Amino acid sequence: MTITNKIHDLKQQIQKRLANRNPIFILQMGRVGSNSVVAAINQAYRAVQINVPVYHSHYIAHYERIIERASFDLNNYHNAKRDIENIDTKNRDELFKCLKAQKPVKIISLVRDPVARNVSTFFYAFPEFVPEWKDMESQNLLSASALNAIFESKRQFIQTAFNWFDEQVKDTLGLDVYTVSFDTSRGWQVYKKGQVELLLLRMEDLYRTGEDALRRFLRLPQIEMVKVNTGEERETYELYRRFLTYPISQEYLNMTYSTRLARHFYTDEEIEGFIQRWRNPNPAR
Repeated sequence: MTITNKIHDLKQQIQKRLANRNPIFILQMGRVGSNSVVAAINQAYRAVQINVPVYHSHYIAHYERIIERASFDLNNYHNAKRDIENIDTKNRDELFKCLKAQKPVKIISLVRDPVARNVSTFFYAFPEFVPEWKDMESQNLLSASALNAIFESKRQFIQTAFNWFDEQVKDTLGLDVYTVSFDTSRGWQVYKKGQVELLLLRMEDLYRTGEDALRRFLRLPQIEMVKVNTGEERETYELYRRFLTYPISQEYLNMTYSTRLARHFYTDEEIEGFIQRWRNPNPAR
C-alpha cells in the first residue's frame, strides 16, 4: 500500500470515528424539500458504512388541530389522518424516548417561500382537495383562473404551515426559533437548547450552502443533495403548469408574506422578488 493510500485510509477512519451516531430526526412542514435531505443523509452514511436511524415526519404535536384544519379544506382528509397515525406518532415516540433518556438529539428542519410551499402542497394533494378533478378536467372546467380560484379559497390548511414552528418546535421542545435572528446570507441557522440541536435550512439554499451545513452538523466527510419527488411525475403536473400561467392575487400574497414565517426567514428584497414572481407568471420556471 502506498503512502497516499495509507493517508487516505487513515483520513477515512478518523472521519468515520467523528461522524454523528445519534438518531437523526427530519422534522418539517410538508413540501419543503425534505425528501432530498433524507436521501442525501442516508447516502452519506452508507458511504462511511455507518448505520444511523433517520426518522422523517411532519408533526409531533397538536394532531387534532391539524386534522381540524385539513377537514375544512380537504374533501378527503383521511389520508392526512392516516399518515399522522402511522408515521408521525411513531417517530414522535422515538424522539421523546431519546429526550427522556437524556440522549443528544439532532433535528433537521426546513423552510421555504411560503407561497411556493402552499402551491406545491395544493397540487401534491390535489385529488384530496378536488376529488372530482378528472371529471372537471374532461369538461374543461379547470382553466388557470379556475385553478387559482380553488387554490385561493383554501385558507385553513395553510395555517398549519404559518404556525408550524410554534406548534411543532416551541410547544414540544421549548425551542423558539423566532427569538434568534436567521442568517439569510448563508441560508441556515443552528439552534440549541439542552440536549436538542436543531439545524434549520432554507430550501432555496440547499444546493448553495445546505450541503456544507449538513456535513458540518452531522460531522460527515461529504454530503451531496439528491433530487427526489420533484412533482413532474405526478398526474396533476400539467394542472400545476397551467396554474403557473395565472397571477396570484395581491391580497393573497400580502396575507401570506406578512406572516412571521415569511418575514423572519426572508429579507424584504427576497419577498419582493417572490411577489413579482407570482404576480408575473412564467410557466417555464
